[in-house]
Amino acid sequence: MAVTLGVAYAAALAGLFGLANAWTLFLLTLSGITVAFVAIVGHFVVSSFSIRRRFRSSGKG
Repeated sequence: MAVTLGVAYAAALAGLFGLANAWTLFLLTLSGITVAFVAIVGHFVVSSFSIRRRFRSSGKG
């Protein structure tokens, strides 16, 4: 009985830690995607501003 309880407790702990690790991995992936998305959008915004500035300074805009 005690052995079965210990095994069940260990399995529950392992499952809980596995879930926590999966959640942490998911959050890390999500934050990584968010950072990459913000970096890409920021790069496009900055490049579009610099292109506009170049057109304006060359007299086409």
